[in-house]
Amino acid sequence: MKKTARFLVMLLLLVVTCVTGIPVKAEEATPSTEDNLNLDVIYVIDGSGSMERADPEYMAPTAGKLFTELCAFSAEGTRAGYVYYSHVILDSVGLTDLSTGKDTLKKGMEAIKYDINNDTDIALGLTEAVKLLKEGKAFNSGRNPMVVLLSDGRTDLPKGPRTVEESQKELSKTLKEAVSLNLPVYTIGLNYDGSLDSATMNDIAEKTGGKFYETKSSDQLNGIIEDIYNDHTKGGSAELPSQYDSKTGRYTTNFTVDNASVYAANIVILTEKGVSDPKIIDPSGKEVPQDEEHNITVSSDKRYMTIKVKNPQKGEWTVSVAGDAKDSIKINLLTTFDMNLTLDVDKSSPKTGDDINMTALLKCGDQIISDDDLLYGATATCIITDASGKEQQIPMDTDSYRFKYTMKAEKPGDYTVKVVLNGRNESFSKETTPYKMIIKSTPLSVKSGDVKKVSLLGKPFGKTKEIPLDEITTYDATSKINCDIEEDSEINAKVSFNPDTKTFQIVPLKNGSQDVNLRIADEYGQSARFTMRVNVKSVWTIVIGVLVLILAVIAAIFFILRAMKPKFRDLLTMQLTLPPALQSLTPGSVSMTLPGKKSEVLLGTVINEDQVARNTYNEVFMRTGLQALVQNIKLKALKDGIEVCVLPKTTGMIQIDNQKIDTEKGVKKSVRKGDRIFIQYVSPSEQGGSVLTLIVGKEQKMSGSIYGSGESDFDISHTGSPYGGQRGNGFGGGNGFGSGNGFGDGNGFGGGNGFGGGNSQGGNGFGSGNGFGGGNDFGGGNSQGGNGFGSGNGFGNGNDFGGGNSQGGNGFGSGNGFGNGNDFGGGNSQGGNGFGSGNGFGSGNDFGGGNGQEGNGFGGGNNQGGNDFGSGSFGGDSQGNTQPGGNGGFNFGGSGSDGSGDDFF
Repeated sequence: MKKTARFLVMLLLLVVTCVTGIPVKAEEATPSTEDNLNLDVIYVIDGSGSMERADPEYMAPTAGKLFTELCAFSAEGTRAGYVYYSHVILDSVGLTDLSTGKDTLKKGMEAIKYDINNDTDIALGLTEAVKLLKEGKAFNSGRNPMVVLLSDGRTDLPKGPRTVEESQKELSKTLKEAVSLNLPVYTIGLNYDGSLDSATMNDIAEKTGGKFYETKSSDQLNGIIEDIYNDHTKGGSAELPSQYDSKTGRYTTNFTVDNASVYAANIVILTEKGVSDPKIIDPSGKEVPQDEEHNITVSSDKRYMTIKVKNPQKGEWTVSVAGDAKDSIKINLLTTFDMNLTLDVDKSSPKTGDDINMTALLKCGDQIISDDDLLYGATATCIITDASGKEQQIPMDTDSYRFKYTMKAEKPGDYTVKVVLNGRNESFSKETTPYKMIIKSTPLSVKSGDVKKVSLLGKPFGKTKEIPLDEITTYDATSKINCDIEEDSEINAKVSFNPDTKTFQIVPLKNGSQDVNLRIADEYGQSARFTMRVNVKSVWTIVIGVLVLILAVIAAIFFILRAMKPKFRDLLTMQLTLPPALQSLTPGSVSMTLPGKKSEVLLGTVINEDQVARNTYNEVFMRTGLQALVQNIKLKALKDGIEVCVLPKTTGMIQIDNQKIDTEKGVKKSVRKGDRIFIQYVSPSEQGGSVLTLIVGKEQKMSGSIYGSGESDFDISHTGSPYGGQRGNGFGGGNGFGSGNGFGDGNGFGGGNGFGGGNSQGGNGFGSGNGFGGGNDFGGGNSQGGNGFGSGNGFGNGNDFGGGNSQGGNGFGSGNGFGNGNDFGGGNSQGGNGFGSGNGFGSGNDFGGGNGQEGNGFGGGNNQGGNDFGSGSFGGDSQGNTQPGGNGGFNFGGSGSDGSGDDFF
């Protein structure tokens, strides 16, 4: 019995020293080790007659005293009390501060005596313990309440005052309250004679989160001691071997602290004959004084001695005590770690389908522990318990000092999660506070409105349409979905639901609209209703719609392109030069406004819409044949001007800026703002020619003009006409572009033999007579017998580009044209002619002549003192020494050598 009593005391000692792993509420912060040691413990001792058989040596009260001693130096603020009960409360002491009331509490427990006449009411004692804890405010933050119940576990009330059934009812109620308060109850069943009611004691511990221990023999106590340590301190326990030295009469043992996270090393020495005179040697070999200053506390009784080393330094320690050589002592090391295991969960309100990441960390206070010596080989297990009590244990992944697990939230419900961390070789064990987690299901609800519109084509092209459920509703993917369908009697489409694929199938039957009412429900009790409005469309409706859409796109492109086209924004000035026969009809210039909202318009339309132009020009156009021309000229707006388009198949002969055009094909020419275009036109009904000038913008007048001084309005109100002298016809003498007949009498583009008559003295075509400068050579006055662009042999008769032995001078450099001697092929010409009289380009009066002798400019005949390249014109102001010369032709400058008359510009 003595050995049994000794092990019982050891068991109780372990219970009261195992403090750091007591579960706390999941929502509270994880307490520090010091907070965990702030115990509020009620020791509940069964005082019935049956205990006299289970504990004949009163080990329960003795263990209570030992518990009181251990708590007294475990931490400041630790409190303890006890309840001594049978069928009534025999004695009770509320929570007492052990720093002041330890002795009083011990004396109360020493007075406990078992009475054979007492019965057992476990519910009564346990209910009283909960009451004392509540009165002592043990459930406030920072406290660590627990109950240790010692009994033989058998409720027996033969004498009342209540029945066993009433006691059981109260026990059930008290256990529910303990669970709600997160109060663990640890039960120790004393079963020395086999009378223990194990079922009741185990039920109490299991429901409250405590643990049940049954003692029958010393062999079983060893296992219980280890389990108590691991379960309550979550630290380590080890039996220390000892050696007895007969010379000194001392028992000696060693223990090792291998990491800095040890909060306390508790050496418990159980003895039958008693031990004394403890000595503690630290790793440096020095003996450490046994006082609070050096963190060492010793407590002893005739049956035990406890030595507590708080915050021991790393290394090997030595403990020795004096004792009897015949004593069979047992020394155990109980290690409490200054650390707590915390659990971090990344989602506070998870839903089904979520990944819930969990991370467990060892901490000392707020500091994370990353000690490799401590954590090497440690393993963590995540324990998940659902509402039905089904438990899953999942090994966690180790990431350095972190332990991780990702939980897939598969089903909604209430779950409890905790993590247990075991050190290598079971050197320590820690577990987290149970974490309460509620996984919610995804709400089953209809998205945006209760009516869902569905359109599909009818026959023959219509096909079955499938619509996934998630396009219409939100739902929990972990649940099965059922669907009830209510269809109208008029059926245009058949609607069905596939629960496996969670899709609706709509089959078109005939054209028309139909409402289908549906109700969906999941296995979690959620449901939703909505209406599917099915519209089966005719194929032709779609075709027409597509065509309308295409037309709309085309129209949009058309209007966009039209809007992007440049619009007219300038004035258009028009001038007209008529042949001599119609010179009296020549109208003045007129400026017309182009239509600002248009990008193209006929010139005739612009003239008709402008009153001044219409009144001034229409009659002239009718008489000259220009009406057909202006109706075939289209104007197009450009960004910086206009484009003049002569339309194909316009009748008559046309030159634009001295370039003959193919009237069968037409022509386009751009005119920038401020520029002008000359349209030279001879209608089929006349022999003369007209010049239509278009200027983009307003007409600009200048004093003096090149090829002649004075004002140039480009009308014929003054003497002289473009391209020739007075009274000339067309583009040269006679009629047309040369003498003889227009556009080349005889052999075309010139009288006689084209582009300058053969031996014509009067000279025709682009020069002789009245051709492009004959008579009045590029400004010459009245040259005698002069031929433009080559008198005598214009444009090279005889000797081309300069007549061979021409005495009258030859164009383009007869005699000494373009220089002395022979220019451009001149032979031995005596009255040197050509681009400069005398010695070309300079002698005489070259390019604005002075009084040079025998000079002929640009083909002048035999100018005496003629002025080359513009006597009187080209801006020069000559004294006019030219004798009267050839008649007819257009003066490319002024009519007189003094610069009077009309200029080309």
